[in-house]
Amino acid sequence: MCRDVFDQLTARAIEAGISNVKIIGYVYEENHASQKMNRRHGMRHVSNGGPGVQVWQRNLPV
Repeated sequence: MCRDVFDQLTARAIEAGISNVKIIGYVYEENHASQKMNRRHGMRHVSNGGPGVQVWQRNLPV
């Protein structure tokens, strides 16, 4: 599912002439399954968004 969404976002960005797409997600520290999924799809933990919340990010190649 993530791969399909990333592909659709990339295609729409190209259509719109956008050269940079940044995906940001928020994950609870205890949610290890979501952290694993994020890593598997090229996202990385970049900061903390508040108590117990992690910020994950990926830049899509456009």
